[in-house]
Formats: sequence, C-alpha cells, structure tokens
Amino acid sequence: MKVITYRPLRGTPTADAPGSVLPVEALADTILRTQSLWEAIEALQREGYKNQLGESLLVGISDLLAEIKKLREWLAVRGNTLETIRRNRAALGIEALDDNSPYLPMIDAPPSSEQPMNRASLRARARVMRDKNEDHFLSLRETFLNTDYARKAEELERALRRVYWGFNLESIDESLLEELLGEDQLRNWRAIKNLGAQMVREGYARHGPSGLGLTPHGLQKIARHIVLEIFKPRTSDTLSRRHHASYRSEPPVSFETRPYRFGDPLHLDLSSSVLNAVKRAGVQVPVRLKTEDFTIVDREPLSRSGTVLLIDMSKSMQFENRYIAAKKVALALHEFIRLRYPQDRIAVMCFAMQTKKVRIAELPFLHWDEMNPYTNMELAIDSARKTLQLHRGYRRQIFLITDGEPTAHRERGAVFFQFPPHPKTLQRTLRAVKNLSHQNIALSVFLLSQEKSNLWFVDELARQGCARVFHLSPHDLGQCVLMDYLDKKKKCL
Repeated sequence: MKVITYRPLRGTPTADAPGSVLPVEALADTILRTQSLWEAIEALQREGYKNQLGESLLVGISDLLAEIKKLREWLAVRGNTLETIRRNRAALGIEALDDNSPYLPMIDAPPSSEQPMNRASLRARARVMRDKNEDHFLSLRETFLNTDYARKAEELERALRRVYWGFNLESIDESLLEELLGEDQLRNWRAIKNLGAQMVREGYARHGPSGLGLTPHGLQKIARHIVLEIFKPRTSDTLSRRHHASYRSEPPVSFETRPYRFGDPLHLDLSSSVLNAVKRAGVQVPVRLKTEDFTIVDREPLSRSGTVLLIDMSKSMQFENRYIAAKKVALALHEFIRLRYPQDRIAVMCFAMQTKKVRIAELPFLHWDEMNPYTNMELAIDSARKTLQLHRGYRRQIFLITDGEPTAHRERGAVFFQFPPHPKTLQRTLRAVKNLSHQNIALSVFLLSQEKSNLWFVDELARQGCARVFHLSPHDLGQCVLMDYLDKKKKCL
C-alpha cells in the first residue's frame, strides 16, 4: 500500500494536507490587479474569488463574515420571538418567569406539598397547557443558550473583522468558528490562512531575498491559462466540436519536410521515410531504412520574427482596466512565442514620459504611472526601433498598445508636454513612425479608446500606410494581438 505523509514546509506556515488545487483563473486575475504577490494573497484572503458566472472559486474572509451575519440575524429573530412570547404571557395573566427556575410556574413546575395533585387539578393543568399553546414557549435554558450564542457570534465577528483589516490570522479561535459555523467553514478558514503555503506547495511561489515571489513555473501556468482563454472556442459557433479534445480555435502549426542531415534532431516523417526506402530497395518485408531515406519534419519557419511590444502605462490606462488587458496580452504573447515559435524573439517595453524594458518576471505586477500623465510615443517608437536593430535577419515588427494620441516629445534634451497635443508633437511622432518604414519594420497600433479626440492621429497613420490600426475594447485585445501576430507569420511563411 502506498503511503503519503504530509510534513510542514521548511520556512513556511504549517499547511494542511492539500484538498483542492488552487484555481489558476483566480490567481491570474488577482495577481494582475496587484503590485506584489503578498498583496495578491491578502486580496484573495479578504475577498475570495468569484468567476464571471458568479461561482465561488475561493472562499474569503468576507464570505465568513456573511455567514456570521446570517447567524446573528437568525439569533435576533429567536430573541424577538422570545420577547413576543413574554408579552403574550403577561397579557394572559401568567406570572413572569422565575430566573432561578427552569420550569414555567403553575404549568410545568414539579408537584409539591402546597399543590395537591388530585384529578381535578391535573385536568385543569392540562387544559391550561392546551389553551395557552405551551409547545411554543421557550424555556429559560433555551433563552440562555440563545444569549450565549449571540455573544459568541459577536465575538467571532469582531475577530474576523480585525483579521480582514490586517490583524494576525492566528488570532481566530478555530474551535469557536467550528462551533458556530460548522466543519466546512473551518476547512475554508484553514485554506484562507494557509493560502501562501499552498502556493509554495503547488509551485506558484517561493521565498527569496525580497520575500515571497512568483516562480517561473507559476508564471508560465498563469500565462498559459491566459493563452487558452484567448483561444477557447466561441460559444456562438454552433458547429464547433467543443467536445473533441483535439479541437482548438488556433490555426495548425506550419512546418515543412526535408532530407535528414547529420546533426539534425530526429523528428522523422515516418510515412515519407518508409516510402523513400521502398523506392530505393523495392517492396520487401521487413522494410530496411537507411540514413539517406530519412525525411524529417522541420518545424522552424522560413523566417524568424523579432517583436517589440510597447505598452502605454500613462495615467489614463487605469480606466476600464486597460493596463490589465495589456499585461495579459504581454504574458500571453510571450508564452505563445515560447511554446509555438521558440526561434522568434520578443521584448516588452512600457512607456509614459520615459521608456524602459520590462523583464517577463516583472510583467504581472507592472502598474500604470500614477504621477505621469505623459504619452511620449516618439521616444517609445525610437527605443523599439533601436532594440530591433540588434535582430538582423529577423522579420521585425512593433505592437503598440495605447489609449490615446501622443502628448509629449523630446525637445532639446527635455520632454515637452501639452494637452491637447501640440502639432509639433504629432509631427515628431509621425516622423518616428516613418523611420520604421525606411528600415522595413512593421507597426501595428491597438487603440483602446473610442474618443474622437484620439482617433485623428491613428487614422492618419493608417491613411499614410505607416501602420495597421485596430480600434477595439480591452476585452478583445488579446485575441486581436495574437491573431495579428499569426497573420503576419502566415504571410511570411
């Protein structure tokens, strides 16, 4: 019999044996909205996660507070019922409850010498019990239990609210939580408390010099999830074979075959290789293959691509979560190229007033520049052009994701800014775009805004034939960018 033993992780909080795997969707969406992994973990612990259908994928402290609220409301209803019964008893002339006695006087009190128990008195007691609907009266014991539960529920709610706002997670009394909310909610609470340890256990995170951070494996899983979300079959396609495991909405991989050369990887095209052997030696069993019969599948395309993805991170990108959509696209495109076209090269750069290159590990926590309203598109395009000059022999292209027109340009070593844009800013940016054409660098512009003031510049780019321009919403950005990449790839093959 196979025995599996779970032990605490070294250097991490003690975690229970794993029950369910962390949902990648929840991690991807939350991580891209925060600026650090700990901030993402705390957000998931506080609020949990619900998908677009409203289904709860992760339970958070807010969900436990909602359960406590329901419990307190139920206890309040019980308390109101008790108060109503007391008023009814007073109206019926029944004396008040004795705090020291668990019995209702003259009704359920034990017999005594002062109360002779003859047949007539018993018959009278039974009549009173029937007329006054004794079954609905609450005993003092139930009253005390109701009060005690209300006190405990209030205590647990206060503790959960403190934890919600950052207090120590260990301050929660788990036995009290189990008593009030049950074993299932206790299990949910332990999952909340050990979320960081579970991420380490499943390979999403690891401890480093600067604290807890994403692992390359975790980043790849998140990026792969985004790619699959972009390429998932459309629900409106009634003819799609969504039940078939091999069905994908992305196009098939392009490849060619050629004779084997010494040193090539043995990716054999078996049917062609066997056919070559038959042509050489005739029909015989068994067919004997020689090296000159080998035909291999060459999956490397005829042309390699060098791509620079420019992401506008000016202040206006915060609206409609445009910067989150841009980060998703950057992760998806990087992962797609790594898996599908490993011979291609991609660089990601963000820009506002200045331009900087972004490592793939920095992408999830990239944030729009809160103090910077500038959009220096001229500098961004020139920086991308200089980066692509290092990739000679590649088919070079720039993908520009923005939500508006340029509002800044370089002037005598400084940045000149004006809104609405100065005509010189537009001229400088158009000149930078035309320099791309002179070096045979393709430009695709993805505009995430439909404001009329932002349309003139990109429409001018399209009119002059300097760029391909796409007007779209953040929701459609991922599919549009990847399909444009594949379209250019297909034309080049």
